[in-house]
Formats: sequence, structure tokens, C-alpha cells
Amino acid sequence: EDKVSIILTADSGNMAGISESSILISHMENIEVWGHDMRTQFCEQVVHGTLAGHPVLLVTTGIGHDRAGLCLRGLLSVYHKSTREILFIGTGGISPAKGGIVNSDNCSAVSPAAETETTLIGDVCVSAMAANWDCHQCSWPQRVESACGPLPCHMFGRADLFGDWGCMYITDAALADEVLEASQTLDLPKPSAALRETIDHFWHGMSVGTGEPYSDHLRSNPRIFDYTECAEATSNTFWVGTPYDELGRIYVADIINSAFHGDLYTKAYIPKRTLSSPRTKRDTVSFSAMEGAGWMEVIALEEVYLHYDPIPAVNIRGAADYVTPPLQRSKNGNWDEMSSYMESLSGGDNLTVLGYGFAIETTSQIVLNLFQHRSALLMDGASPRSNVRRRVGR
Repeated sequence: EDKVSIILTADSGNMAGISESSILISHMENIEVWGHDMRTQFCEQVVHGTLAGHPVLLVTTGIGHDRAGLCLRGLLSVYHKSTREILFIGTGGISPAKGGIVNSDNCSAVSPAAETETTLIGDVCVSAMAANWDCHQCSWPQRVESACGPLPCHMFGRADLFGDWGCMYITDAALADEVLEASQTLDLPKPSAALRETIDHFWHGMSVGTGEPYSDHLRSNPRIFDYTECAEATSNTFWVGTPYDELGRIYVADIINSAFHGDLYTKAYIPKRTLSSPRTKRDTVSFSAMEGAGWMEVIALEEVYLHYDPIPAVNIRGAADYVTPPLQRSKNGNWDEMSSYMESLSGGDNLTVLGYGFAIETTSQIVLNLFQHRSALLMDGASPRSNVRRRVGR
């Protein structure tokens, strides 16, 4: 019997009236919706069928890292040996620019528009890792005068208190490499006219507020960021704000550097992508989302406690909105967030609702393209990539 690919999604449509699994299920055949039993008791929905001829379980876990972890554990308790791989697709908030717009080590400066890669709603992160945002120690700030300022938080360096896998989850990058390779010739769609208007409104505000012409340097189409430049910062908290984004990018840089300097990426599996220099908050993109650390923890715990063979896994996140409002410099030289500027757009929901649907579209296209690519290779007599070795968490 062919092994099955488990495709995880979180939201059944509560956020914006469209399920994260809706596009993929429309391309599936031989569909069977499973009822709730010992396999599916913690999942919102499990659909068995084929995608481009390959057997899949398309799963809605429910929102949050607890729901994602419980759902996957129930499935793997029965299907671990017959699972080929795990792909998570979902939406989240994205840094407005690779490296941020302002950084607290030099608040007098703003990232130059001509030298800054701004992000676009619909951009996708294909990553083999996730950082647990909640695994940090924070002190109470004495005062907050500017949106540009470091948060008094840091990963507290006691991962051992969590059993050596509570803060960072790093998996073999083979499946991520396969997804990225299959996507090399994939052209992601442009945002709709309504979404484009909303995106342009955001960047007009950022351009006016900072004095940098970001609006003149925006891309037309979304792009795919890879695991050398992006990752998910998982939290059940919807964090929004410039200091939070900076902290997220710090954690993303930390986990990427940890991956590429650890045994997994230097001995067990050599990724196809390399780092020319260590990552920092100034060259990374953070995705704010809620499930990555939850389902990745389940895989790590099974390997440690149950001595299960590793399962290939990849986290595919699409940008549904920005994690910071536009910024403007106040008269005293501090930075203020223009929250009211975004609220002027239909109560502030336009970017989230339209962006959410578009992020589902771009991530779904990447997964669908992967399975179609595999089918094409099989027809040509080629063999898809071999599976992975192991994963670690810390």
C-alpha cells in the first residue's frame, strides 16, 4: 500500500469565511470524509483522497499549537508507519520588509527604500523549522516612548527545562528542498485589484510616514522565501507591533543559525541551500502564526520517547497581513505606529480578509504544484527524492 501524505491546515473558515483546505480539496479525487473516531478525535476534519494521483489525508486541525499537536498525535498513533510526510500549509502575519523598516540599534535611520526588499501579501515561507515565540523571558519595560525600541525579552537559554525541545524545532530540509525545487518555474498569481489597492494604501502610509519611497519599489507578484531567510515564530498570541516584529526576526535568525551550525545540517543531511554568513534581524523575515511549534513538537517527542523513525516535514506559510502598521516619525523624533491609518480601510478588515484568501491561494498552489511535479517525474521515469534522516528540537 502506498504511503500517505498528511497535509495539515488549521482554520475551517472562521477567520474570513474560507477554509485553508478549500482549494486543495477542490483538486482532490476519490474523496472520503472521515467521521470522528480514535484516529481523528482531536481534528476538526479529515478527508482521504488523491491529489494528482497521490494518496493524501487533508486535515483541518483547528487553530492554535495545542489543537495542531493533539490532532496530529491522534493521526500518527494509527498512521505513523504509513505516513510518507507531513506538510503544513497556513496563513500568518509577515514582517513588512526583509530586515524590517526600523531597528532599535539605530532608531535615527530607516531602511532605504531602494535597498530594502519589502514583502507582499501572498508571499510564502517554505521552512524546515519553527521557533516557539512563547519560550522567552520578558521583563516589564520601564517606559515606552517609541515604536522603535528593543523589547525586554530574550530566549532565556534554559531549554533543558523543557526537555531539550521546547524552544526551537529544526527538521531535515530535504522536503523543503523538494518543494522549493518544484516551485522554481512556478509563477504565483498577482493580488486582485481590491487587495492590491489595500496593499498600496499600506505602503503609501509607510512611505509618507518614513519619508522613504517604498511605494516605488513594490513587487507585482508574491515570491517564495526559503529556510535560509524565513521561519515561523509560533505563538497563540496575535502579536502586532514593530518591536514584536524585530524580536521575531531575532528568533528567526537564531534558529536558522542554530540549524546550519548543528549536526543535523552539517552531518546528517546537507541542505541544498547554504548560508554565506550568519543571519541577523536585518536580513530575515518573520512569520507570525500559531501552529508550527505544536505539530513539530509532536514529531520530536515521538522520536525521543517512542523511537519512531523520522517523518519528513515542511512548514509552508502564506502572508495574509502585515505584523506592523505603517510608521511615522513624530515631532520629537520618536516613531509612532499609524494604527488609525489601517482602520480607515473598511474597519481595518480589508487587508486581513482579502489577504487571508490570497495567502490560501498562493500556499495551495505551491502544494498542488509539488504533487503535479511528482506525477510528471514518475511519468518521465524519474524517481522523486528520498526521505529524510532525523529532526531535532531544543
